[in-house]
Amino acid sequence: MKKILLSVFAAFICIALFSKVSTAEVTMTFFINDYKPKIALTNQNEYSGKKMMLDSIIIEASGYSPIVYTYQSDDGKITYNMGSRLSSHLWYYLRKSFESVGLTVKEPATGVNIPQVTITILSFSDSEAKFTVNLILNGNDLFEKEYLVKTNPLPPYYYMSDIELRAYGQFDAMASAFLNDPGFKKAFLTKKK
Repeated sequence: MKKILLSVFAAFICIALFSKVSTAEVTMTFFINDYKPKIALTNQNEYSGKKMMLDSIIIEASGYSPIVYTYQSDDGKITYNMGSRLSSHLWYYLRKSFESVGLTVKEPATGVNIPQVTITILSFSDSEAKFTVNLILNGNDLFEKEYLVKTNPLPPYYYMSDIELRAYGQFDAMASAFLNDPGFKKAFLTKKK
């Protein structure tokens, strides 16, 4: 009897882990330790050893309050549970992506000669993120630009791991969008007097 129960339990676990999702509503929970940034730079070493102050993430997206902890897919079938406020969630994931390319990320403070990056989220969903990046040094605006990052749609049938990889890929795409931008690189990497 014990063997039968163990076999049934093992089969249930396999089905839960490897079954595809299509029409059911699911919740995907983020864990910072699961995120392994994959930032592709045109020059992998250009940011190595540089310092950046990552200011708080400003949320100006309609439909998001400062205390929102979840967001929905466009079709409402997937709930993304961040475990923290959207602004905090994005700050930690983007920080991890910046550190993966060799940047030393400082928390907001009054620092001299350390470029400060402010990111303002204009719209955000699992299919796209629209945001502005503002680069400031010693109170002077060096660069500002709006970006739109779109993610590939999920296939009609997908695994939970597909949802997770797509969500983490969105953070990679957001960081890559401006780290690879020639205007941002010029403003960030040029020595200031």
